[in-house]
Amino acid sequence: MTIKYPPNMNDMVFPSCIHRMAFIQYGHRPAGDKTVPVVNHVLEYLTDSKVGILKKIYLEETRFTRHRRLQEYWDNNIIGEEDDKISGTEINILIYLLEMLCLEDCQQRRKNN
Repeated sequence: MTIKYPPNMNDMVFPSCIHRMAFIQYGHRPAGDKTVPVVNHVLEYLTDSKVGILKKIYLEETRFTRHRRLQEYWDNNIIGEEDDKISGTEINILIYLLEMLCLEDCQQRRKNN
């Protein structure tokens, strides 16, 4: 069963589900916040298909191996350039956003059952 969410919220259209979740979680922060550019850097590389793969890695790994596996996948498959590897802070933000997406999926499944 595929869960569909509306692509827009507050008259805004988002390119992927993780962009929408980032808006929910970080959209209230002021533009001068140091977190905003880090979130934007992570989102710049993501599409729904890449998010699907990242969610799968997130769900299959344990909390002890998740950080390393997501970083390896990101560095080898999403960016691939040596000088633009993902930082630890960016991975932590990515993990948080993936966790929020998975929680939202669970809530939707419970509503539908």
